[in-house]
Amino acid sequence: MPNSDYSKSDLVKALKKIGLKEGNLVFIHSSMFHLGRLENGNSSEKISRIIFDSFFEVLGSTGTLLVPTYTYSFCKGESFDVKNTPSSIGTFTEFFRNQNGAIRSADPIFSVSGIGPKSKIILSNLPKSCFGEDSVYDRITKLNGKLCLIGLGLSGATYRHYVDQKMNIPARFSKYFSGKILEDGNERTETWEYFVRHLNENCSPDPEVIEKNLKKANVSSVCKRAKVGRGEILSINCAD
Repeated sequence: MPNSDYSKSDLVKALKKIGLKEGNLVFIHSSMFHLGRLENGNSSEKISRIIFDSFFEVLGSTGTLLVPTYTYSFCKGESFDVKNTPSSIGTFTEFFRNQNGAIRSADPIFSVSGIGPKSKIILSNLPKSCFGEDSVYDRITKLNGKLCLIGLGLSGATYRHYVDQKMNIPARFSKYFSGKILEDGNERTETWEYFVRHLNENCSPDPEVIEKNLKKANVSSVCKRAKVGRGEILSINCAD
C-alpha cells in the first residue's frame, strides 16, 4: 500500500478487534477523512462501497447496520420526503440510504436508514420524539446494539443526545418543530420533539472530557478501540 494508509482488510480486522460480530446490531458514525487514504478508494463511490462491504463482511446477513441520514428538515422550515430528501451529513450516508433493502425512519430531523433483519422493528412506527422514550436510540439500547465511530470520538455520537434527554440535563430542553412529511405518496402534518441545547447557557456537555476519562481509566470493556490508518475506530455497547 505505498500510496495508501489502510486497506479494506485492515478495516475488517479492526471492526472485529473492537468486538463487532456476525448478527450484531450496529449504529455507525463515520469520518473516513480522519483515517487517511483508503487503498483503491479513488472516488467517494468506491470508498462508500468498501465501507459498506466491510461492515457486512463482519455482520453477515443476520446483522443489522444503521446509518444516520439526518436532514434537519423541520428545523429549516422544510418538508421531509422520506424517500427522496437526501441526507445532509455525508457521502456515505446518502450512498447507504440508496442501497437495495434500505429502509428509512420518518423522523423529519434525525432520520436513520437501516439494512438487516432488525431495521423495520427499529425504524417503523416511531413516537414523534427524536431522542425520547421509544425513539430509535432507545430501541437500539433495549436491543443491546453497539455504536461504532469511525475516525470520530464520542463527540461525534448523536446517541449522547438520547442520554442527555434520558438524564434531563439542564443544558437542554424540549423544543417542538412542525411541518409536512411525505411518505408512500401521502402527505401529513406532524409536530416532533427535539431536545435542543440552550444557546444562552454557560454550561454545555463536553464529550471530549468523557472520552479522555475513558482513555485514562482504560475501560476496555466499555469502549473498545483499534487503530486504522491515521486514525482509529471505536465501539461502545449502548446498554453500558
